[in-house]
Amino acid sequence: MRTALLVLLATAAMARAEPSLKDGDRVVFYGDIGARSSAVAERVESFFALRYPRRAVSMRHFEIRRTSSVQDATPDFTDLLSWNEPKIVVLALGPAVISEEKLPDDATLATFEKDVAVMLSRAAAVRAKVLIVTPTGPFLPSYTEAAQLSAVAAAAKKQKQPAAMDLNKVLTFPYGASTADEAGRLLDQAIAKMAECLRRVAKSNDADVIDAHTAMKRFCETHADRIRTYPVQGKDPRESAVRREALVNALAVNLTAGMLLEGFGAEPLDVRIRFEWNSGSAESSAGTAELIRVSDDTRRIVLKSLPITWDLGERGPAWWDLNPAGRYCHMILQVGGLPAGAATISDGTMNTLSVSAAELGQGFNLACAGPLPTSQAAAQLANALSRVTRAAGHVAAYRKEVIEEPEFAEPHKATLHATEMWLDAYERVLARTPRTLDIALDVTVK
Repeated sequence: MRTALLVLLATAAMARAEPSLKDGDRVVFYGDIGARSSAVAERVESFFALRYPRRAVSMRHFEIRRTSSVQDATPDFTDLLSWNEPKIVVLALGPAVISEEKLPDDATLATFEKDVAVMLSRAAAVRAKVLIVTPTGPFLPSYTEAAQLSAVAAAAKKQKQPAAMDLNKVLTFPYGASTADEAGRLLDQAIAKMAECLRRVAKSNDADVIDAHTAMKRFCETHADRIRTYPVQGKDPRESAVRREALVNALAVNLTAGMLLEGFGAEPLDVRIRFEWNSGSAESSAGTAELIRVSDDTRRIVLKSLPITWDLGERGPAWWDLNPAGRYCHMILQVGGLPAGAATISDGTMNTLSVSAAELGQGFNLACAGPLPTSQAAAQLANALSRVTRAAGHVAAYRKEVIEEPEFAEPHKATLHATEMWLDAYERVLARTPRTLDIALDVTVK
């Protein structure tokens, strides 16, 4: 048995000097929308593109449409294996088979487990290693809080009653629950059962487990107060609750991505930039750095061949500090001898970041805010990655399209071939898209 329970809660790094993925390797991510597999794959793919720019690793991700069973998706999965020829397959399954009306019973779970085993056998037939990601769940009251407030608003509008009505007296809840809290608990229990099914089938089929379910549950328990008090902006309590639920989902995505990076043996992208306010030189651990005295109040640091920063979906030190994947990217700017007070960091555009002299003295992570995350180079790389994903999805769609009229057979074949050529072209463009940027940052004291 090679089951690996990777729980990303410790600060100790397990990264090796070299990642386990080698030149020519391909990773296929396959999962349902409820498991947020595409979002996780985008995080992992973009990190590898930045951290290992010379490593020819291909990552493609495909999403299962909402379906009644994993069995319905198995033919598509088998076809993906045939034309992608992956070395590693990341499977993220579970939540999409849960309907809004009925939770899976024991028979449904047994079928689910059996169908996943069939997928694993198909992957084994092409000698692809499989990583099974267990689904995260609604571990915080924010899930049911959002449902409650949304339901109250809808009922109040429909019945022309004040929104302060007793929710449990006027609404019907899914899964036979009598309250929104109970519905949330039942859903949580169903996802936990699916996670256990996946652990069990992995153990029986010699597959590895990325146990995001256990890790996210512990993360939410450990950081419950910080998550509840994290600042979210909503025009009313309902919108704030929905945004807090989205916050938990985003944390789950980044936690899972971090666990996969750890499993792949990836090292953090760690860059240190430093200069003394009254000196004439600067240093950077990546690329080159030149310091220019613009005025008594401003120093310009010219950075060349600086790695593009990793996008974790949100901005700001508070998000980066809470985010479980934040430890994988640091672009630390440290300025010694800076006069006390406030300071700004600007790239000469309207994108200006306000920081304190104390923060810069200790070292501020430019990856989380300011000009670096919003640079044109970062946008260019993100666009190149997304074009590959869309093209791969188009190929998968054309391959499973059923052509009934014989007159369309040749045009369909030609279209599929052209789409495959587009995918190849987009991947070649991605390979030459810069992973670094040149930028000049003005540090100004107020």
